[in-house]
Order: sequence, then C-alpha cells, then structure tokens
Amino acid sequence: MDFPVSEITMLNQQGTASPCKTCRWVTPALTDPKQGRCTFSRAKSGAIWLRLIHDINNTTCQKFEEGTLGFRDNV
Repeated sequence: MDFPVSEITMLNQQGTASPCKTCRWVTPALTDPKQGRCTFSRAKSGAIWLRLIHDINNTTCQKFEEGTLGFRDNV
C-alpha cells in the first residue's frame, strides 16, 4: 500500500519573516499555543490532511499565505 506524499516541505528557520503563526492555513493547537496544524493539503476526495507543526513561530513553507481562513475555504 502506497501512502500519499505531502507536497509541502516545512522549513525550520529562526526569526523567519513568514512564520506559520500568521499563515491562513494554520490552526493553532488548543492545548499548546506554540504548536499548530496545517490544513493546506487536500486528498483527491476533498478530505483535509492535517499536518502537525511543532513550532509555529519559527516554521515556514513555500505555500505560505498571510491572512485568515474563511468559511468557504473549509467547505
């Protein structure tokens, strides 16, 4: 069985100008505000792949978009 590969490569950069904390695709974790979940990746069926981010202040990727996620983006 082959598992799908995520197209996102997360980079840990101290003091990055585009941290995951301000990205529209990240949802902060409820138990630890330093962590979060990236919701950018989708399966062909439309299901969301949640990707855990251990440090949302110093992690970034090439899919960074500043802003907040709207309701229609989740549907």
